[in-house]
Amino acid sequence: MYGDNIKGKVFVITGAYSGIGVETTKALLSEGASKVVIGGRRQNLQDDFIKEMKESFAADRVDGHLIDLGDLASVKRFAEYVNAKYKTIHVLINNAGVMNTPPGVTKDGFEQQMGINVIGHFLLSKLLIDKTKRQVWLSSTAHTIGKGPRIDMNYIKTFSMENKKGYSGWKAYQQSKLGNILVAKEFHKRYPNVETVSLHPSANAILESWQGGINTNLGRTTNFVSALKILWIGLPDDLRMKSVQAGASTTVTCAALPSHELKVAGYYRDCDPYEEYDCAKNEEDMAALFDYCDEVTKMFQ
Repeated sequence: MYGDNIKGKVFVITGAYSGIGVETTKALLSEGASKVVIGGRRQNLQDDFIKEMKESFAADRVDGHLIDLGDLASVKRFAEYVNAKYKTIHVLINNAGVMNTPPGVTKDGFEQQMGINVIGHFLLSKLLIDKTKRQVWLSSTAHTIGKGPRIDMNYIKTFSMENKKGYSGWKAYQQSKLGNILVAKEFHKRYPNVETVSLHPSANAILESWQGGINTNLGRTTNFVSALKILWIGLPDDLRMKSVQAGASTTVTCAALPSHELKVAGYYRDCDPYEEYDCAKNEEDMAALFDYCDEVTKMFQ
């Protein structure tokens, strides 16, 4: 549908070798992307996926490098690799993520869902900002969990394994997915020449992983009963399972829409703009989270 806006362009995507990332990558290559640069943390899975993509498409249209979003030094190395090889990044797709994990911290000491889903992607986006035309952030309808509480900066700043009392994997996930939306909006405010957008894909990646289908980071960090509570029971039909291809369609749409059709700094669901919860509209929260991410990643910039 938007092939003319994909053809000849350079895309960078994290977490491309599992779940929605697989179908997103295939769609971009099928529609004529000149290069898709994939970033993931598992060498064997990444190598196998790159080999598969090179065999299915022209070998010179696929590139990749390791990135561990829970390790800011690794994020910097990936960004250095991309910056050294590419003059322009037409679209950066912040696709990788974890969900509903047990209490834990990243290598740099951040609560791991916030650290991987938000802070790691923030640093990557900041390091590539001078070459990036558009950022696509994968958020989730999960930003509405618990009626959508606002971002809790005190929780983000003070969480540790010594201070984990009352930790909830779903609350931490809600905060990280809310964080994706807030940071995406603030990036456009501070860098008006960079188009940003966030989106909800679908619940499918988790459920397919349980069914023996696609092996996803999300599927490895939650369980069936827990996910049913948040991703199935009580949700309207259009928020329930989709095929992986359908789940990736909103990502591809947001990456490919012409600038005059894209709702810049907006939130998308089912390939169309959709109104996010009020917790994702607070401008003070956008600035506070952005400033915090900027401060804690400064030594890697």
